[in-house]
Amino acid sequence: MSVQSRARSAAAVLTTAALAFGITGCSGDEPVAPAESRSAEPSAQPTDDASLFAHVWDFAGPEGQNVRQYLRLADDEWTVLFAGDDGATVVVLDPETGAELASQPLEGISYADDCVPGDATMLCTQIATDSFVVVDLETLETIASVPGGEPMGVVLEGGVGDDVESTRDHRVAGWYRAGDVLTVLDATGEVSASWTGVTDAVSVGPTLWNGDYYRGNQILRAGGGAAETSTTPLPEAFLSPTRAVARRADAPGWVLVDDQLTPLGTVDGVEGDESMFTPVDTGEGCPLVDQAGVRAGDDRRAYLLDRETFGRTPLSEELVMDSTASGVCRDGEIFATLAAPGTWEAELYRISADGTVTHVTDGVEQIVNGLGGDLVLAEGGGRSYVLDVTTGEALEEVDDLDLTRSLLPSLFDAAPLYVQHEGGMRAYRSTAGS
Repeated sequence: MSVQSRARSAAAVLTTAALAFGITGCSGDEPVAPAESRSAEPSAQPTDDASLFAHVWDFAGPEGQNVRQYLRLADDEWTVLFAGDDGATVVVLDPETGAELASQPLEGISYADDCVPGDATMLCTQIATDSFVVVDLETLETIASVPGGEPMGVVLEGGVGDDVESTRDHRVAGWYRAGDVLTVLDATGEVSASWTGVTDAVSVGPTLWNGDYYRGNQILRAGGGAAETSTTPLPEAFLSPTRAVARRADAPGWVLVDDQLTPLGTVDGVEGDESMFTPVDTGEGCPLVDQAGVRAGDDRRAYLLDRETFGRTPLSEELVMDSTASGVCRDGEIFATLAAPGTWEAELYRISADGTVTHVTDGVEQIVNGLGGDLVLAEGGGRSYVLDVTTGEALEEVDDLDLTRSLLPSLFDAAPLYVQHEGGMRAYRSTAGS
């Protein structure tokens, strides 16, 4: 199930690199003992069989460091990268209890850096030195340093799966630019390809999509060579391996393109429309929910947008999309949080394929995560609760889960566990749908 909201942050990265940990420090020759184990601090009773969504454990994390990346999620252990201003630590956790199984510091890496795990090594940026380091995943020893450039970063892969929300930040390589040459490195630190004639771009790093790389208005063809400047819009938001949304440089609005960059449909905007909102994708089997481009301050009337052709279907009622617009697809019908014009109070509506709108319930400001079947985790009115979207019934309030503290309420979905992190990690277990 795919759940997307404009107010949600991108989901944390999940890779399948297998990590095994030794006790060797990453930047010195002398062995370094693992840091003292930090036990989980459960602040709730073990999950009750009758509970649909319960808090099960907390993990504080290394002092001064926050969750940076999820490197590996297995049934019996999770591998997580924590980082802060002055260092980083790889921590292995027991997902059942939140207890720490092992940890190892990574010297020279900070929260500003990103890592790309491979089969046997991990490539990490080292922004402070304009270089990359290659880390052995068995010993966590730094085995190489590779000069980089300014700017530099990691390559993301677009449209790699059906659930775009969880895969849009899939890291596949490192990149750096020196002059007009852009170079891509693999996880071993070896050069994969480089291109000449690369210009500055609003989008800092390249995105890999179906073998080629895209950056700003240039195409970097697989294998390297000279960058190609495109006269047609290039992908910026990826809906699937074969569909992407591009912005038009000469006019507001959107263009839907396929994997051959053929335009399939256009969503027109208007002059003065400064909105960066993108369509809400409620999942395969349903159209997108979009809104008409208008000048700043005017209401935006929502409509359905065919995910293949970008054809519009008007809604039977005038509704608008605010910053918490979200939705899910159920058997071809959309359940979405939209608002009446002139208000910021979102409510839950059922929308059929022909655009017919049926009010389900009020008080639902945002669908945050799908929990299986017709059940979702929702928030509204200062409450977080398990909601049946088809009936609008709030089945269970989650008293200790505050999704209103931030404009970006999000839970990392590793069902049946869901994790919220503000510094450390707070884990919840769902029995919904089981």
